[in-house]
Amino acid sequence: MVLAGVDQSEDLLGVAKKRCPKMVALVGNVSSVPPPDGYADLAVALHVVEHLPQPDPHFTEVRRILRQGGLLVVAITTKMQSRS
Repeated sequence: MVLAGVDQSEDLLGVAKKRCPKMVALVGNVSSVPPPDGYADLAVALHVVEHLPQPDPHFTEVRRILRQGGLLVVAITTKMQSRS
């Protein structure tokens, strides 16, 4: 299994590499990721989608790099509102 991380920031990829030295670090953005079609079994987007003005290109790109039957895990931040 290959663990690859994609980010626009080489600094953040450096931090990730320190935490997970076997990770393949790839510089890219969410609408144009370096891995080829069908590269991944799993894609994880943690606190990314809510910052995208247009999330559709991101999901199109994730679909492209996932193998058939691959899994996408998404976590988003939402504002909790209290009910009075």
